[in-house]
Amino acid sequence: MYPYQHFISCIILSAILWPFFGVFSLLCFIGGFLVDVDHNLWYMYKHKTWNGFKAYPYYIKAAKNKEYAGKSFMIFHTIEFCIVLAILSFFYNPIAFILLGLILHWILDSIHKLNKNMFDERVFSLIYELSLKK
Repeated sequence: MYPYQHFISCIILSAILWPFFGVFSLLCFIGGFLVDVDHNLWYMYKHKTWNGFKAYPYYIKAAKNKEYAGKSFMIFHTIEFCIVLAILSFFYNPIAFILLGLILHWILDSIHKLNKNMFDERVFSLIYELSLKK
């Protein structure tokens, strides 16, 4: 899904929550939009570069051509990251807003992938992937 779509959806979610939770609603933006920084991290690791700005054109071109870049590990898109956020939200409630934004992000990504029939080899669980290597 394109970043502007996540940006708009996070702004809408934050605006809906603002009257009830005030400034904490802006944390949804972190979970729903800024979480995609892991795409840049993966690109930099995979291509052995420190220039994460090349990631956006790379992924856009791959999406338009329906190219699969092979297995990718997006740390903030894993179930383990979601579980950590859920546990931490019990101790520090504002983290629940980050988790809410992340869940919105995942839902929108899933809808986009289903509509475009674009399934990649993204790693959704680090523990599962490690168990396959045995």
